[in-house]
Amino acid sequence: MARTKLIFIAALIILNGVFYFPNLGATPLDDYDEATYAQVVKETLTNGNFLTFTYFGKTWVDKPPLHFWLMTASAKLFGLNEFALRLPAALFGIISSLLAFLIVQEIGDKNKNLLAFLAGAGTTLFPIFLAAGRDVRLEVPIAAVALGGFYFFIKGLKNSKFLSGVGICIGLGIMFKSIFGLLALVPIAIWSVLSRNWSWLKKRHFWIGIFLGALISLPWHIYEAAKIGAGFLQTYLGFHVAQRFTENVFNNQIGNWQYLSIFFKYGQPWSSLFLFSLALALLALVNKKFRAKAGDWLLPLSVTAFTVAVIFIGFMAVPSKLMTYLIPIYPWVVLAGVFAIPVIQKTFLFVPKMAAAVAVLMLAVSAYLSFSEVFLNPQLFTLEFSKDERDIGLYLSGSAGEEKIFSHGWPHQQTLRYYSGKEIDNLDGVGEVAVPLPFWLIIPNQLVEKYPLVQNFPHPYEGEYLTLVHFRKG
Repeated sequence: MARTKLIFIAALIILNGVFYFPNLGATPLDDYDEATYAQVVKETLTNGNFLTFTYFGKTWVDKPPLHFWLMTASAKLFGLNEFALRLPAALFGIISSLLAFLIVQEIGDKNKNLLAFLAGAGTTLFPIFLAAGRDVRLEVPIAAVALGGFYFFIKGLKNSKFLSGVGICIGLGIMFKSIFGLLALVPIAIWSVLSRNWSWLKKRHFWIGIFLGALISLPWHIYEAAKIGAGFLQTYLGFHVAQRFTENVFNNQIGNWQYLSIFFKYGQPWSSLFLFSLALALLALVNKKFRAKAGDWLLPLSVTAFTVAVIFIGFMAVPSKLMTYLIPIYPWVVLAGVFAIPVIQKTFLFVPKMAAAVAVLMLAVSAYLSFSEVFLNPQLFTLEFSKDERDIGLYLSGSAGEEKIFSHGWPHQQTLRYYSGKEIDNLDGVGEVAVPLPFWLIIPNQLVEKYPLVQNFPHPYEGEYLTLVHFRKG
């Protein structure tokens, strides 16, 4: 049995390697997050300040430091490039896959290796989660530590020593993305409610873990609060936590219907299966006969399905919405689908071959969609205009010198700033430029013909989306 488990783990690692590492550094670092985080890492490598980050020399405390430390370490090993900066998120994507495997292994009995592999492979081949893991996304390590916290909880129910891992994972999660680090508590609480088992709260190893988690997460927060004072609390807790829970800080048009659309469009085929999983979990609440037939798999099915529902509804209730907020729930969607298979077998008398056919179909569809995203037509977290931004930025890094750089009619500046290494300001109008020559202007192609003045100066770069104009004398 142990050998079979190792074979499945090896196969899972190979699968992850095939989908996570090829072309990982091929595309430019995108606006907003990737390029911003990359600039923070670049300055950390230069100034050596690993506690208080800066963005173009100004104090930057938008996010906790753990992922940036890992990105910095990766950049030191592999150089400051796209591959190195994306590598930590990719590794946490792989860790999430392995943890999904281990969770099913820990819970299951009969056919647990096959179901566990399906959970791990499904997590790897979940298109939007895979795309996020190939990007600089803090939500991917959050997904990993939430799965880790739940895994240690499940193991801790059998051996209380493992309960210490719950608090450690929460502490790590807080150091990755603040309050998001508490997500592991959702499935743990739901498990405890449904099983009516809260005895783990009385185990000393759980509280040892909470203490260790506090040791991991509190020192940096205390240091920054003492050093920066009210500015840290206002930015880190005020704007990035409290305000996002009470108002739409992004002023975007993403609503609950868009959340649902993203979930079902980019989560196939698992998002469709999830509806069935949730229906089974709800049926179990009201039908005693169904609960008796479903057996031991019903509890993990209900826990994972309700975890997705609770977190999803929570994000829907928050005014500030981003599609990336949903990333941590996707492994739980897969787990709910996997746990549904043995429940369906027992309650609807599915023959094993039928269940196997469903599993193969799920993996085949997932593999096709993920292969298309990685190797054929990347769409998620990929901006087509970022190539122009990178090329212009690199050109300016060697040509602009001390001359000022502006953009007009183009709201995306983080990628341009990262590759140029220079600050870029907005220019309100171009018809009558009141800026002393020389300077550089980045302008969308469709606006070039609108301003005759632009035609009188050199265009050292003309891309598919952007044009670079050099305003100079002579």
